[in-house]
Formats: sequence, C-alpha cells, structure tokens
Amino acid sequence: MDEKPDDESAFLDSFFAFSRAASGIRRGLLQAKLDATLAHTHVPFDAYGLYRACCERGGFVSLEHARENLNMLEIFREMRNYRPHVPAPRDVADILLTVYDKHFLPYERHHPEDVCEEPCAVCGDYEGSMIQCD
Repeated sequence: MDEKPDDESAFLDSFFAFSRAASGIRRGLLQAKLDATLAHTHVPFDAYGLYRACCERGGFVSLEHARENLNMLEIFREMRNYRPHVPAPRDVADILLTVYDKHFLPYERHHPEDVCEEPCAVCGDYEGSMIQCD
C-alpha cells in the first residue's frame, strides 16, 4: 500500500464501508471504539497506520501468527498514536492484536492484494516480511 493521503482516505472509506456491511457498526461509532482503545494518546486511532504496517509485514494472517511474527510495539511506534514522551500502556501490543483481530483481519482477508508477499530484503524470511533485520 502506498502512503499517499489519497490512499489513506480511500482505505478509510473502504474499511468503514466494509465494517458497516459486515457488522452494521456505523463509521462514527467504530471510530469512537477504536479511539477509546488508545485514549491515552489523545489522538484519533490511526487505522490506516496499523493496517498498512501489518500488511507491509506480510499480513496478520491469524492471532497466533501475528503474536509470533509481528512486533506490535514496533508497529505502534509507526502509528500516529505513538508519542515518545507519553508512556505506552504495558499492554499496548495486546490491545493492537485484539483490535486488529476483531476489526481489521476480516478486511485484510477480503483484500489479499494489500498484503506484501515479498521476503525481507536482508534475511529473505517471509514471516513478518519487510521488517528491517538488525
């Protein structure tokens, strides 16, 4: 997924429309629920940032796969919700895993073209791809 503002707007429209069709939750209500999960940041939940970061790393696939292959703290640091001077809750990784599993995974499965299938440029690993290895 590109990082252009138009892409973000198109993603958000598509994501919220998909969520409404799948669960009946209106955009404003879902956004409020997402915002509440990271309320300590005082910034609207960065749905695009979370989705883009997970897709760039090969996708969420399943909760078990994500726990083993995605560094959710690293992903949080890429989201607009991250504030270096504001301590993240101890459970921020679990919060993001739960939120993605519930709200974003159905969308990801419906849009497999969004998931990067390229191996890591450094180690060649496909699990959590696009993560820069140390």
